[in-house]
Order: sequence, then C-alpha cells, then structure tokens
Amino acid sequence: MCKKLLCIIMIAVVFYGCDDFPFPGTDDLVSDFEVSISDCDAPCAVFFTNLSMNADSYRWDFGDDIFSFEEHPVHIYDSPGEYLVTLTAFMGESMAVSEMRISVFSGVRNPSTLIEYAPHLNSIAIDITEYDDHLYVLTQSSNEGSALIPSLQRINEFAIFTKTGDFVRSIRLPSSWSISDIEANGNSIYVVGSEFGYGFIANVNPVDGSVIDQFNDEGAAENNVYKKVTFIEEGRPFIIGTVFGDRTSAILQKFDEELNVVQVVLNLGIARDLSGVDAKVYDGKIYVAIQEVELSTFTIFEVLESDFLESLHSTRVGGRIGKMDVDETGFYFASFNPTTNVNSIRTLSLELTNSIAGGIPDIGIEHPHPVHLVRHQDETILATSNFITDGVDCNSVSSYLVWSGNLSAPDFSCTLSCEEYETNGFITLSMISDDTNIYSVGFVYEDDDSEKVFLMIDDGDFRE
Repeated sequence: MCKKLLCIIMIAVVFYGCDDFPFPGTDDLVSDFEVSISDCDAPCAVFFTNLSMNADSYRWDFGDDIFSFEEHPVHIYDSPGEYLVTLTAFMGESMAVSEMRISVFSGVRNPSTLIEYAPHLNSIAIDITEYDDHLYVLTQSSNEGSALIPSLQRINEFAIFTKTGDFVRSIRLPSSWSISDIEANGNSIYVVGSEFGYGFIANVNPVDGSVIDQFNDEGAAENNVYKKVTFIEEGRPFIIGTVFGDRTSAILQKFDEELNVVQVVLNLGIARDLSGVDAKVYDGKIYVAIQEVELSTFTIFEVLESDFLESLHSTRVGGRIGKMDVDETGFYFASFNPTTNVNSIRTLSLELTNSIAGGIPDIGIEHPHPVHLVRHQDETILATSNFITDGVDCNSVSSYLVWSGNLSAPDFSCTLSCEEYETNGFITLSMISDDTNIYSVGFVYEDDDSEKVFLMIDDGDFRE
C-alpha cells in the first residue's frame, strides 16, 4: 500500500506588529503570504508565495527548526505534525509578522483499517459518496433520551472525512427525510428517498447542507419512494422509484436542472424488495436492475436526441440482486439465492447476454442484508453482511471477497473480526472505490446493544 502524507491548511492569523491597521497605506509595511500545496505525497512539498508589501528582506520559520531568507521558498515536511509557519518582513528597523498553521497528517493506513464514529446514541451509516476529494458518509441516528429531541426522532447528517479517515465535520439534513441514496454530481450532492409518504429528490449544498431545489412526487400514489439516483449529464438526474398500490411497481423518472420532471417510464417491473433496485450509467446508457418475485429484471435505456428515454433490451435472471457495476468488460451484479443460501457474483455482456455465475460457499445466511459490489483495479469486490445465531460471540459479520479472473471461486477473502475489534458484529450498508482504495460504511453493534458508524478504508488487496 502506498504511504502518503495528507496536508491540510488551517486558518491563517496575521499580525501587523505594534500597530493595528486593517487598511494599510501605500508606504506601510505588511507581512502576508499564501500557500499552495501540490501533490502532497510523502515528503510533503509546500510552496509559499510572499504577498508582503514594502519589505526589503524576509525571514521564514517553518515550525520545524528550519529557516529560510528567500522571498518565495519551497519547504518539504518529512514528518506528520502541526507546524506554525511565521513570516517576518523587514523594512529598515521596522518589522511585521504573519503566521499560518499547517497540519500534516500521516496518510499511512493498514489494509482494513476501521474508523468508528458515534455522533449520537444510536447511529448507522447508510450510504457514502465522494465530493471534492472528501468522503461524505450519510448517517442516520436516533437520539433516545434527549430532552431536546423526541425519542427515536430521525437525525440525518453528512459526516465528512478525508480519504485517510480523518473526521472533518458534520452537516445536518432535514429530519423529515427518509433517505435511500445519495450521489455527488457537479457542485451538489443529490439525495433521494421519501418525505411524508411521497418520493422526493433534492440537491444539497455540500458546504452547509442547505437545500437548493427539491421535488416531492405528491401526484403519485401515496407511500411511494425514490430509491436510486444516477446521472448521464451533469445536473440532470435520473431516479428509480417504487410505487405502492395493489402491487409494488418500479418507475424510471428523468429530471431537468431545476428538478422538474421531464419523463416518466412506467412498469419497469414489480419490485419484490425495495432494497433490490439499482442503476448504473456506462457509455451514455442507463442499466437498471429491479428485483421481482423470484427473478431480477435488467433493462438498458438510451437517451435519444429528442432527450427522451428508449428501452433497448431487457432480460431476466434468477435470484435476488444486491448492487451492480458496469465497465468495458461487462455488467457485474451481486445475487443471492434464497433456496441454497448462496451469494454469488454474476456477469452479463454489455448487451445483457451470456450470463456467468460465480458461487460463494454456503455460509448459512439468516436474514441476509443486501450484498454490495464494486469494480476496483480490474478486480471485483463483493461485500456481504450476515446475521449469526449459533455459538459465536458476534451477532453479525461482514465479509469481503475478491475475484480477479475466473468467477467460479474468489481468489481470497477476509472477514471483519469481532474479537479483534471488540464488538458484537458488523453490517456493511454501502461501498465505493477510487483508483487507490475501497471505502465501506455501515454500523457496528456494541456490547450494550447500541450502534456506531464505521468507515473502513482498504487498499483493495485485503491481504493482511
């Protein structure tokens, strides 16, 4: 695993010597500088730009017993730590001082590093997305026993982390939202779910959590819910929704930039399980998966020049679906067979033909959680969470299995150890990847039956 240093610039505090003048005159001595960090791998190179006024010499103190008298120096920090950088500007016998605090965090993480986060009494991580090189983890909590918040009222928040697992801050979202999915796109994070019995979609400011636009589908049947959001074009979302009535049917809706409905495609299938809905975009097409009674339906949609959707092809396969992914090699999805209690990875061609199944040995699943799948560096990563009832201290475990070639059997696997992490169990609820790592979120059971959010960062190898 690569070892990296992540540099975060903190707040700059500027001092102007003995005189306090927020608006200096043209002849006043001013010390000021800014910092640009480029490719902050170990060692961390920091570029300093001197913005001082009316100075004839300078002295830099980088906070690590290293000094410089250059005007625009470059300094390398070899070790993690917090450093106070001081620039002293001189003009004759006068001097002015400015300071900036720089924190250098170690980016070194072992495989399967687990970060726990407990914002409230009972918290779970429902979903995760990436925005501006940070991880946005959607957490949902119940704040039992609070005098300010009624018992079991929902608390929705984004917990923001760096990609090395350092917590940055949290952002509160409306408590009336029951959220199914989040997705970063453009300058917003899109949220879908249900509110007051109707499906909704909203785009949220990732800085403060304020709602930019929101659409509630009150024209549909009551108790409908939006389950999944995806994009072909920036700012123009597609959602998969389910409508309850005499039967639970699935719909595909397209929106414009202001979240007005452009098109609704009805009767994608009869959704047996609300968790069995997913959608991915590849090569300008939308791949939609709907779990029906004992079959799963997959459909490809194309956006025509008229800006409307057209169904290209549809197929059905046996088993219940979890998550799916698409790349140039084909269409991958996680599947669960309730008869044999076997999870598997299956693949179809991009035209939804030539199905291949890869089985995981029977592990005695009871009340299975949906399985989650990502493609990462030409490998297929599957996460599955299982409740355990027989003779084990854990009440649940999450396992990660990796295929790099033939899907007949995984190349290797690992399981989060309840003994190692001193918990009652793990449930993985969402997973994403980038060029470097796999990021999984969910919750852990504590000994007192409370729940905490977990964020697991892995280099994708999973070999200890």
